[in-house]
Amino acid sequence: MGPYLWAILFLAIPPQVVSPSFESGVQSPLEKGTATSTANGIIREVQFVGLRRIFCETLQGHMSSRVGDALNQRTVERDVRALENLGWFDFVSAEVVPITDSLAGHELSDLRLVFKLEERPYLNKIIFHGSELLSRERILQLLAERKIRLKLSAPVDRVELWRASRCIKGELQALGHPQANVHVVLDEVPTATVRARFEIEDGPQVLVTQVTFSGNRAVPQKLLEHQMRQVAPKAHFAHLRHKNIYTEERLQQDLERITEYYRNHGYAAARIGAPGVEMDYVVEQHLLLFRHQHLSPQLHISVPVSEGVSYQLGAVEVHDDLSTARRSEGADALVTNSGLKPGASYSHQKIMSLRDELSLLPLSSARADSLPSNVDVSQQLDATNGTAKAVFSIHPPNPYTLRRLDFSGERRFSDRYYRRRIPLREGDPFDPDRLRSGLERLARTGYIRAFKPEDVRMQFNDVNHSVDIFIHVTEVGQQKISLIGGWNNLGGTIGTAYSIFNLLGGQELIDSHIDVGPDSLHLALRIAVESLFGSRVTASLTVFQDVVRPHLPGVLGNRHFLSTRNAGFAVGWDYPLSSNETLTTNYTISHQTTQYAVELPPSLTGLVGNQIGSSTSSHSFGFDWAGENSSQRWDTSASVSGGRLGGDENLVRSSVEYDRVRRDPLTNGRNRWALRSYAAGVSSFRGDLLFQNRYFTGDELLRGFRRGEMSPYSVQDLTDSSGKNSFQSIPTGADLLVAMNAEYRVLVAPRTQVVGFYDTGSGWLLPNWLGPDRPTLLSGTNGILRASTGLELRWQIPVVEQPLRLDLAINPLRLARLFLLPDGSRFRAPDRFLGWTWGLGPLF
Repeated sequence: MGPYLWAILFLAIPPQVVSPSFESGVQSPLEKGTATSTANGIIREVQFVGLRRIFCETLQGHMSSRVGDALNQRTVERDVRALENLGWFDFVSAEVVPITDSLAGHELSDLRLVFKLEERPYLNKIIFHGSELLSRERILQLLAERKIRLKLSAPVDRVELWRASRCIKGELQALGHPQANVHVVLDEVPTATVRARFEIEDGPQVLVTQVTFSGNRAVPQKLLEHQMRQVAPKAHFAHLRHKNIYTEERLQQDLERITEYYRNHGYAAARIGAPGVEMDYVVEQHLLLFRHQHLSPQLHISVPVSEGVSYQLGAVEVHDDLSTARRSEGADALVTNSGLKPGASYSHQKIMSLRDELSLLPLSSARADSLPSNVDVSQQLDATNGTAKAVFSIHPPNPYTLRRLDFSGERRFSDRYYRRRIPLREGDPFDPDRLRSGLERLARTGYIRAFKPEDVRMQFNDVNHSVDIFIHVTEVGQQKISLIGGWNNLGGTIGTAYSIFNLLGGQELIDSHIDVGPDSLHLALRIAVESLFGSRVTASLTVFQDVVRPHLPGVLGNRHFLSTRNAGFAVGWDYPLSSNETLTTNYTISHQTTQYAVELPPSLTGLVGNQIGSSTSSHSFGFDWAGENSSQRWDTSASVSGGRLGGDENLVRSSVEYDRVRRDPLTNGRNRWALRSYAAGVSSFRGDLLFQNRYFTGDELLRGFRRGEMSPYSVQDLTDSSGKNSFQSIPTGADLLVAMNAEYRVLVAPRTQVVGFYDTGSGWLLPNWLGPDRPTLLSGTNGILRASTGLELRWQIPVVEQPLRLDLAINPLRLARLFLLPDGSRFRAPDRFLGWTWGLGPLF
């Protein structure tokens, strides 16, 4: 018998293209009627056919089949998939060729495993051609926003090219070009690579001129048009607000809104049919040097409506499995206040709102107090009588139980470190909000890269009602150096921060800060331990030193008015009240030394005698309650020093700040409104309120005003040793501040905003808060309302991740008048009408 060959062909076709499993893509050359058993033998050779750039050794590192191993069909199948998943090949197949035959059928044959490959060409260049609306820079920006990566000098990825073409086409359609088209052409170049050429056809701009409805008998046309928010050609300034542009997504959002309107006004079975989009042409006449006409395309959208029967509520029933007297009263009150009563029009929104409120009724079980009840709603529609019955069934909460929480990828940080920062425990009810807040908390540390959706995998078991969570972390390192900057109580600063975690082996965080500003220097060393003794408390110890040398307008020219050095340490405790609220308490001991540039009277400085310096110690205790969510932030703080705490200062300080940011619906949320309100006060309950402990604010609250210009002025007699009288007006500082800021933020480019602002506020020096020594205030300067308005250019600095702000402000409300001093001289406050300032860090 002559030699014969046994062969098995493994053909790897991408499973997402042909079939859901690889096995269906395996083919065998055996004829019908022959045995289909797998060939037995030992792999003696592994060959790769079709390689041009890639080395064989590179591929062998991704395979499991080795020379000397017995042939295993499953292993070869996995190798084929592994090679295909590399993304380097358009075609991968495997073939087994016998080298020698077995003599008696009992011995194993020597086999050659051959992988046939077709390499993908490398992408050499990307060309965007044909578009007059989208520049290359704009297209690359769009692709980056959609996370579409077209890598040069890498195997071409046809899926990413297709995604890029769809992205470009979608952007053109969003600009009012529904007939836009994009083709991708791969041109071969002499270097055995390809060039991707995007042939872009903008097409004509076709705007929507009319939207009509058919079948609407109860709701008039204008009322339905009013529900259209995305495609609304008859809205005010529709062209400027891009309301006359059609895309399928924009129209679908409007149709869903119309459906909701019907179901909230009695028509529970209302349906919106498939809209018809028709293009027609109208003749437009233009007069430019001479009269000419041309055809202009327009879109007309027709929407069929099936209103159905108008329903009224017949009865509203609540069935509670955990019924108690207290819960029954609460449920009855919720039904009464919901507006759902017999005879009222059916409203799907009110029914869903009542369902959500019923789920929040307090339970008797202490463990389940924070978990909402399960509320099922059964709606019975009687089309004959036009009535609707709503039945609410309340059941005990049955959340998924967290059965398993696993971390992978940890190298430097322990499993305990991650579990402490995820507020979920195995065996507890699963709360997705807690999981999200924990992941955000880990990312904010800076030691862990931000999580991607593929990094968190959840497996739900509906039978056992449990969930397993697997989290993959990517660690950056245990230490980091970063640039920092922004506004603080020392003014605008920029500096560096160095942090290291677990240096001493106690899961502690040690960080140091150096901040430098035009008038200040801040040095601090802090050590913090989270989850102290297994609790939710974070304890910290901070050693600091501050130096402040401010300039005040109209005082001593351009010299520093005073110099203050403050050094000490602080012990703090942070406790999270909720996922977005934190309560902080701290105890601080510090020593402050102040030196004045000139001799000032005690009524101004609060010092005993005509001293030019002071040295005080402070023992203070305070708290801070801060919180934020997606649209607002608040911060309330208060502290007291002196008294039984010890020290020379006897002060009470407090401040309240509230910020709110809202998306502008007229720009689909691209631009934003922002509002801040702020108030702060300081008072002495024993002794004098020293000069350096008052507020000397300026552009950190009101842009356009310099440091100290919000405070009132005092008249000081600076008579020299020769007896020559010299009076001067000096800012005294304020002990009460109130300010409000309003902004409209326009995003003009990535990391760049243009902000229109209006700031207003005032500063008072209340005599009763000062102590025995009180300065003589210049009449008409205390509590003056000041305001500024203007434009701000804001750019987010990379690495530092703080905004650089350039402000051009007009101050319509300012102190702009002459004052007559006792020596006959005149004083004009240095408030400017027009000024520009700059700052680092957000104002709020």
